[in-house]
Amino acid sequence: MLRRLSDGLGDKRAGALSTQDLVSYCQMRKEEGAGPYTINMELSKLGTVMRYTGSFLKIALPDVTGQARPLLNHLGLIGGGGKRERRPTEDEITGLLNQLKQPYSDLVRFAIATAMRRGEIVKLCWTDLDPEKKLVLVRDRKDPRKKQGNDQWVTTMPWRFDLAVHT
Repeated sequence: MLRRLSDGLGDKRAGALSTQDLVSYCQMRKEEGAGPYTINMELSKLGTVMRYTGSFLKIALPDVTGQARPLLNHLGLIGGGGKRERRPTEDEITGLLNQLKQPYSDLVRFAIATAMRRGEIVKLCWTDLDPEKKLVLVRDRKDPRKKQGNDQWVTTMPWRFDLAVHT
């Protein structure tokens, strides 16, 4: 995303970036086939980079992304993601797993079996595992209303941990 933003807006000075610059960028991305949600995410990344850069360099950069959002939304250039209706078939999952090398195929299998997000999986510790109950403690599980303290025990079945790996 950052590379794409740099390609599309890199010739502009951050302090002089305008709403029209962002409208032009978003129109270009739409013509390339990007949907409203993808463009919205790119705009979000741009805003984050500008906030942190301004803070780090101790300079005041305009909140051009915040200023442009109402117009971009009205023009239909940005928007939320659509509801996901489709799920992969068994054949598609098998094909994907066959293309992956170890340990990635095991990680994908584990994610499917437990319905965990990538960030939840990589934060797991051996101390979070209860092999007798076949449960694992997911710390700070994502929740749209509650940002912290969302620890939740999740079943690992039908997944089987190979405890011989842990020494």
